[in-house]
Amino acid sequence: MKDRDAVIAMAAKASEGRAQVITLGFVLAAYEAATGKHTWRPNDPDMGRYFAFLADNGYQPSDVEQLAVATPVKRRGGALRVVEGGQEA
Repeated sequence: MKDRDAVIAMAAKASEGRAQVITLGFVLAAYEAATGKHTWRPNDPDMGRYFAFLADNGYQPSDVEQLAVATPVKRRGGALRVVEGGQEA
């Protein structure tokens, strides 16, 4: 309960930019919470885009995380990009 109250207090005092960062943190946490053993089996386009987003922001996906990408991922300009039907998404 203390953690929840702390987040509520922090969000209440946040500037618009800070509120966006807090929201992004919640969204990324939700994606992380949705990952598990099942993530690596079926090709999930949402998870593919999620891992490509992380890579675009400097994260280097592990080999098993690469398996989660729904479509081929190519390195271009130092960042990974999800490629769907031969076109970058």
